[in-house]
Amino acid sequence: MADHRVSGFIYALCGATLFSLKPVLIKLAYAHGIDTVTLLTLRMMIALPFYVAVGLWMFLRRQYSTISFKKNLVPTALIGVLGYYLASYLDMLGLTLITAQLERLILFTYPTMVVVLGAVFFHQPVSHKIWIALLLTYAGVASIVAHDMSGLESKVIAGSALVLVSALCFALFMLLSKSQIKQIGSRLFTSIAMSAASIAIISHFSLTQSFEQLAVSTDVLLIVIGIAVISTVVPSFLISAAINTIGPGQTSLIGSVGPMITAMLAVSVLGEAFTLYHAIGMVLVITGVAQLRTKRGQLKEQKLRA
Repeated sequence: MADHRVSGFIYALCGATLFSLKPVLIKLAYAHGIDTVTLLTLRMMIALPFYVAVGLWMFLRRQYSTISFKKNLVPTALIGVLGYYLASYLDMLGLTLITAQLERLILFTYPTMVVVLGAVFFHQPVSHKIWIALLLTYAGVASIVAHDMSGLESKVIAGSALVLVSALCFALFMLLSKSQIKQIGSRLFTSIAMSAASIAIISHFSLTQSFEQLAVSTDVLLIVIGIAVISTVVPSFLISAAINTIGPGQTSLIGSVGPMITAMLAVSVLGEAFTLYHAIGMVLVITGVAQLRTKRGQLKEQKLRA
């Protein structure tokens, strides 16, 4: 059991670290003039063959006679569209308006949403500890938003709102995915979910853009490959494996490393400022999320796994 939990911890930590590279890579791609829909489409087109291959391999490797089209495949596809298409699209759209550091901290609030939504779904009362955690978390986000708003009020507010809704979508994804992962396994779940999300964004692109826009420079293509493989394919399987091993609550909380990695890369690679406001905001957000781990301040993990 101990080894099982250690493996889950490693999956979650590595997945969170690789996901944290994404906003910096996206910002680098935006610097070359690519738009959000084209970038997301290229990312998913590159990632899709990996998921199809893994899905086919899993299906051939095991007998899935108990899988129901209505109870498993359709719900998994819809969950994938929610977590990997809608959440990703809103997040990347928000990144056109705010810094990578602010984006990562706002997205990092999704564990608080997981706990609150879990309380609603499982009829658990929200304790004083959770309210304190929520206050700390969103006070931290407000600290950075207030600093970044100087002269860019409308952009920062709009971008922050987009990323906040993205975080809510991902929190719902974390909660809804657990039951399906239990039934069909993390790798097959991820393959179906990401394939469905890929179809959704390609459809979005075909309805709103010209296919000529997919012809990008070599520099942009290399960045997109990095986003697709290093910050999408690999961590998506790691996170699904972590959810299957240690549950959505612990998986989301282990992601505390994410904002710190993003901040370091944003400062060193993108040249973003890191002020006292950013430091205070990061400490408050991470402290708020960590507070949810105390025995009296979080829902019992078995309830989240129900």
